[in-house]
Amino acid sequence: RAMRSRERWLELRDTAGVWVEECGSLHLARADDEDAVLREFADRAPAAGVAGTYLTAAETLKRFPVANADGLRGALY
Repeated sequence: RAMRSRERWLELRDTAGVWVEECGSLHLARADDEDAVLREFADRAPAAGVAGTYLTAAETLKRFPVANADGLRGALY
């Protein structure tokens, strides 16, 4: 759904001439199961043609200092 939603926004940009910033997103994990899903996605994403980088909690806070560090396990960027 996320990928289709992205496609639709880009289609809207092209047909209606609206502004759409392609800047990515940051998904934070605070529980072990969430962290496992983000790691798995980052591992499998390239084969699907999707960019995704797993960041440890320390890497996340270094790159995005406004992220809430409380209970942070990692992130997908």
